[in-house]
Amino acid sequence: MPSGKATATVNGRTIAETDNWEVVEGNVYFPPSSVKQAMLSKTDHSTHCPWKGDASYYTITFDKTELKNAAWYYPTPFEKAENIKDYVAFYKNLVDVKAEEKPSSTYLVKKLLIANQSHPQGTWPIAIRTEESALPTFDSSRAHD
Repeated sequence: MPSGKATATVNGRTIAETDNWEVVEGNVYFPPSSVKQAMLSKTDHSTHCPWKGDASYYTITFDKTELKNAAWYYPTPFEKAENIKDYVAFYKNLVDVKAEEKPSSTYLVKKLLIANQSHPQGTWPIAIRTEESALPTFDSSRAHD
């Protein structure tokens, strides 16, 4: 789980904010307790992911703004996606999502496998898998050995 602050806003209005978030396929998933539920209404729209399961959708509504099916979550994810059960993600072309990850003492190399994801609002590349490996750390006390 990444550490640091993640926020989701529309027109400067905060929809979600947390220090406890997950990233899957390049999307930030917010715990349900960090999302302003009063701004969300469930829709009948659903999609299926072969490894995460069936996603349900929310419309975001506030003032005179309505963003239909702009957020989604997995109420009963498959086992491999249990870490995002009920967590909410947002379409980045509709909601400004920012995640400020705190630096780690371990440096990781990530390799991304990219694919295209289709959605009624467009097609964009997504990371479908990452592979991480730790880089060796430099010990300056042994620099002259």
